Amino acid sequence: MTWELAGQMLEVCNCGLLCPCWMDLTAQPDRGWCGTAILFDIERGNVGGLDVAGRKVVMAAEIPGAFANGNFTVRLYVDEGASAEQLRALEQLFTGQLGGPMAALGPAVTTLLPTRVARIMVQHGEIVTAMVSEAGRLQWAPRYDPGGRATKVEAAEA
Repeated sequence: MTWELAGQMLEVCNCGLLCPCWMDLTAQPDRGWCGTAILFDIERGNVGGLDVAGRKVVMAAEIPGAFANGNFTVRLYVDEGASAEQLRALEQLFTGQLGGPMAALGPAVTTLLPTRVARIMVQHGEIVTAMVSEAGRLQWAPRYDPGGRATKVEAAEA
């Protein structure tokens, strides 16, 4: 089955300044374990010809050590506006069953918890906030250098 998505992705974790996994998959998280959530705000796309534009998916994970060591526990949250058919297609896609980047995570996931349908609300701006029903809130804000410029990471390879 083919798929194509376009939109915005927001990743947050419990590390203090920056997720070390983006630099080195063998690095230990700040607290020795990682609590992370990745929001996929799909602006346009399809999965096997099924339109999934406007859908939102959050992948929440607990990683007990370095990313490279695996043993992830993962749960998907799919927005309540998804039809049953869209829900099934998005579950297949985001659990790696349809190939692509999520398939690479497959071997690292030891426990896949049941998907939950949730109210997912996203506010875009300089600070991006996503509310995921009772599960929680994700928030991302840029960091600035002493000159007031937004910082960025360049040439990071994992």
